[in-house]
Amino acid sequence: MNHSMLFLIGLTLSVLAQSPPDSSTDRITAGRDCDSFSYLAGNGTRFRAELPKNRLPTDYTPIGFVRQPSFVRGAGTLNKGEHSFVLYSDGDLIPQPTMLGYRYGIFYWWDIGYDIGANAGVFQTFVRMRMENLKTRKSEAFFWSNEWSAGYKIHDIALRDNVRFDDKSLVGTFDNSLAYRMGPARRASIYLLNELYVDYDLHSPRRQTDYYVMPAILGFESMVGNHASFFAELGAAYSINGMQFGDGSTLYRNTWFPVFRIGTALRTGSSTAVYYTRETKPLSRGKQPKDVQ
Repeated sequence: MNHSMLFLIGLTLSVLAQSPPDSSTDRITAGRDCDSFSYLAGNGTRFRAELPKNRLPTDYTPIGFVRQPSFVRGAGTLNKGEHSFVLYSDGDLIPQPTMLGYRYGIFYWWDIGYDIGANAGVFQTFVRMRMENLKTRKSEAFFWSNEWSAGYKIHDIALRDNVRFDDKSLVGTFDNSLAYRMGPARRASIYLLNELYVDYDLHSPRRQTDYYVMPAILGFESMVGNHASFFAELGAAYSINGMQFGDGSTLYRNTWFPVFRIGTALRTGSSTAVYYTRETKPLSRGKQPKDVQ
């Protein structure tokens, strides 16, 4: 009986010795500008990560805190709680309107925005929404997203002698973006946009609805410092059914147009920037480590 009891005790101790360490033994250590977290994984590998001072439990993604850049165009989305003001030239139209926009990060994968701008004979305003579809969680190198926008546009321009285009319409766009982020901190990116542009006429009697496809717009976006970014895009748009005029005539059917956009953005809220990483997994799943004393 005694031998059986000793055998069971020895077996239990052996199993406990081989079990992964409890994450509750890991600690968050206070630092001057940020706190550091050390985590010993089940395979014996120790990971370390920095945590912002003003963190909240609700700020954690499913795996944790790590600072990353955020973007306002096809390279990505804002992070949760971030605000951004965007100034850009919209080369979809001639003459190009200067646009002022605002973006807000609802979640780390979803932001919304509003744009308004004008030029001689041009006025347009949009509401926008961009959502992340997929990105490589460990490397953050590849990013796939979609953006929807809806708005109102006035476009009044003399195309040539005795030919004037007077457009008043509702506009809807849908774009698909695939980005490759470069550098160790993923602060620069090149991306490819595909876009569908629908122009619904508001004249009475109503004219045709115009459809445009932008199959390939090449873009570049890069962070500038901690709170700014710059972007530029170049591509082409294809007019499927042309532009209908007041006299019933239609021009530019099955015609290609150049597309060019360039702009800059200023954002706030970098302390809340997060992305998925295994280093801080215990902070958002299971038993929490002891906090700073």
